[in-house]
Amino acid sequence: MSSSLALSDPTVISLVVEHARWLDLASLCLTSKFLSASAARRLYNSLILSDPVIALHACETLASSPRLAAHVRTLLVGPGPPPLWHAFQRALEVLPNLGVLSVEARGLPVSWVLPRAPPFRLRDLRLSIPWDAKAAAFVRAQPTLRALRVHEPPADNAISLAAPGPNAPPPNDAPADADTDSEIKLPFLASLECSPRIACAFVRSPLTHLQIFGDPGGPGASHLLRLIPRLAHARATLRSLTLYDVPEASSVSVTALTAQYCPQLQRLGVLPLPPGSRADMHAVLMRFDALAVLELELGAWSPPPPTSLQRALVAELHIFGSGLRAVSMWVSARRFVWRYDAEAGSWAVQVDQRETGGWGPA
Repeated sequence: MSSSLALSDPTVISLVVEHARWLDLASLCLTSKFLSASAARRLYNSLILSDPVIALHACETLASSPRLAAHVRTLLVGPGPPPLWHAFQRALEVLPNLGVLSVEARGLPVSWVLPRAPPFRLRDLRLSIPWDAKAAAFVRAQPTLRALRVHEPPADNAISLAAPGPNAPPPNDAPADADTDSEIKLPFLASLECSPRIACAFVRSPLTHLQIFGDPGGPGASHLLRLIPRLAHARATLRSLTLYDVPEASSVSVTALTAQYCPQLQRLGVLPLPPGSRADMHAVLMRFDALAVLELELGAWSPPPPTSLQRALVAELHIFGSGLRAVSMWVSARRFVWRYDAEAGSWAVQVDQRETGGWGPA
């Protein structure tokens, strides 16, 4: 079989493109008409555009070529100057098959780029922009979302950059009912990461994993204390709750409120454990019905507790939370993961050097 005939065989084309290096895909697009379509499909399937110059050219290409735009399933755009966001806005209007979108604007107020009537239906969305009416309206228009992460900048870090030009819609053109506090019920949303203020809008979605970051400039745990009672709406589905930036003075009250409205949780963290009396925390642990994984922060302990003391603390917690099978303790930026061996009736530890926790087992 001649090389030209071989390259017309769909099986051969598939094998060539599948095993080609990503850097060679652009060359394959120019090699032959037989390879072009398959190589372009893989080349544009997932675009990670962190370089602003490359991102600008890529968005301009997508905006002017619906054929190439139809290949894009995953798109990540990093921070950049105003021309990038104008090109990105145009590109979003012609991406019918987009399923994963990440706007890593580092807090820039660029929600005006999000289309009011998007041609795509996302399953995963990450926004690193201020949460406003435009962002809320865009999320409401994505009923297929399964995972959502919204990371807002601290209030004192908010900057006015990448403002819309004369041909772009103004930032406040969202529908009047798309305010930032109104309820947004998404039928498939299972994983949510955001501030407690934003989370209040999603409590009627079928959440299974919820990760809460401190409100930018928020007054202590006040937003969190308002959110937790509303999580009773998600009691049938919510299994994992991760709370960051909980003030040590509010640790017991936050945990008690969680036990009252979410006793079904299987995983809870990251709660500060004060070095003093722990009787109140022990009493709260007994109110959970199925808690198996607990994550604690021991930053206030001085000196940091050695593993021998940690073992005693874990055994003490197990007395009051008999269903616990794993306890993680953050000590001086190190994560000690204690796991219970039911057959041996003892705890074993592993050290995780990561600086931030994940969902962990649930």
